[in-house]
Amino acid sequence: MFQIKLKKRNNNCTIQRGFTLIESLVAITILVTAILGPMTIAANGIALATYARDQATAFFLAQEGLEYIRNLRDSNALSRVDWLVGIDACLSNSCFVDSPDNTISACSGACPIVRYDSATGVYGYDASWSGTNFTRTITVTQVVPGEEVIVSSTVAWKRGALAARTLTLEETLFNWHK
Repeated sequence: MFQIKLKKRNNNCTIQRGFTLIESLVAITILVTAILGPMTIAANGIALATYARDQATAFFLAQEGLEYIRNLRDSNALSRVDWLVGIDACLSNSCFVDSPDNTISACSGACPIVRYDSATGVYGYDASWSGTNFTRTITVTQVVPGEEVIVSSTVAWKRGALAARTLTLEETLFNWHK
């Protein structure tokens, strides 16, 4: 608090001038508002950037699941075997696809979390890799037996106190090699 003390010599009274308590509170309020506004905008920007990154990663993981199943169907056609060979683990229940290991496994209960290898930038299910916030579930539903299936790839994730999010991509596959 800044005060100026002046004495008047003619009638021996002291005049004190300075900021009052109300003026000080108003100044502090203005300063706090000026600082908190940009800080709030920056915090929201970081949270939205994190959400956008997670959403993009979820989209690519879901797309990878669809492409793996489509590739397996096409490989079966080229090998002249039944078009659903290898995909049968996903027909009766949900499954997960491990692209680096080239495997499909049925989920017993909930599917495991997707893991990340920071050295190669690859997502998979190797137990030595770092765990992520993502879980990918693949389901294959027969629409017309022997001719048409719908492949659904769902990626779920949760970050901090935010609500759990899911992203689902679907694709219809046909038995084109008959």
